[in-house]
Amino acid sequence: MDDTHRRLADVVAGILGSYQDHGNINHLDGSNLPSRAEIGQLLDDLLSLVFPGYLGADLVDELSSPYFVGERCARSLRALERVIGRAMGVQCADQGESRTARAMHDEAHEHAMTLLRTIPEIRRLLATDVRAALEGDPAACSPPEVITAYPGITAIAT
Repeated sequence: MDDTHRRLADVVAGILGSYQDHGNINHLDGSNLPSRAEIGQLLDDLLSLVFPGYLGADLVDELSSPYFVGERCARSLRALERVIGRAMGVQCADQGESRTARAMHDEAHEHAMTLLRTIPEIRRLLATDVRAALEGDPAACSPPEVITAYPGITAIAT
């Protein structure tokens, strides 16, 4: 074994040892939580419903909006069911609970539908936040500027 292999083996052994020593920050057994990429895509999809035509690459107009909203809602529903279900599975395992996959899926589905049903209210509240930013910041020129350039609006929306 050359020097690089030996040194890399030492690094691997050290990391594995830290898994034993600091197990409270591991999740080695059981299902994984949703990935950052998966959550990021889901947030992008939800934000495209909240701010259509502003946040997202899709061109949305009067003609395409019913199809866009339907497709994005269906895609978001499936993604929400997956990520909520996986998070629930991890939580159940951590708490020693035993639930059927069907029960977790049904509960995840209901949580996902609840979130999607609240989008009109979320949009109503965000419209007041955009209006407040326009009224409170003399440098703010327009709703598109506030929606796309003010990180606070995106932070509130997510």
